[in-house]
Amino acid sequence: MNKVEERQMKIMDIIKKHKHITINELGEMLGVSHLTIRRDLKVLEERENISIAYGGTVFSKEEFTHFSKRELENLDFKSDIALRAIDHVEDNDIIYIGGGSTCIEFSKVLLASKYDYNLNIVTSCVNVARTVSKMPSVNVTLLGGSLINENESMVSLFSLDIIKELNFNKAFLGCLGLTDKKGAMFIDLTLAKLKKIVAVNSQEVILMCDYNKIGKQSMATGLEIDDIDVIITNKEACEIKELREIKKHDVKIDLV
Repeated sequence: MNKVEERQMKIMDIIKKHKHITINELGEMLGVSHLTIRRDLKVLEERENISIAYGGTVFSKEEFTHFSKRELENLDFKSDIALRAIDHVEDNDIIYIGGGSTCIEFSKVLLASKYDYNLNIVTSCVNVARTVSKMPSVNVTLLGGSLINENESMVSLFSLDIIKELNFNKAFLGCLGLTDKKGAMFIDLTLAKLKKIVAVNSQEVILMCDYNKIGKQSMATGLEIDDIDVIITNKEACEIKELREIKKHDVKIDLV
């Protein structure tokens, strides 16, 4: 075994142990340049179960198997919501797209759209960034940080500082729970804080929420109902008592 093969084996051992790690961190651990690591990763990506995210984070694809399965749940409901949300996108918009399965579906619908949008897109979600980067006239910025496996989002205190300086025409967000009292809730406290900053810095906040999330709670509250301009959900939500309470706020409910 030559030195290159030995180093590549060490890289795979590190990735399997840490689940996700940056290219710079790999270089420091192995005492080689980031260019050397990039060359090794290009070889490994073709034959191993790894992927390189925007921003230089390397992760094991096995970590996202459970998320891929969840992404397929209620896909028809999420697709209907995503198709309606696209109506809010306009040429030359600066938009933020959140993480989670509905936002990923939104990014896929956006990619498949017949319109050739010129857009600036900021996201914290690896899969969203990967999808919209295929659009011909789109500039994509992926916020860095620690990877949240459950929804493929990356978040850190550093990304909070960055997002404070950015302004958006529209923000397209998902959530794990939505109630009248708690508002839109998310899986992580830092991620919830990021969504709050995004809402403050956006001219319009569109929450894409399939009806199964209404009335449910999650760990961290990010947005109050009054932070949201439009809630796009399925017509099945009409039967949910919690939605009637939410309607009392100054928020548009768009049923699909």
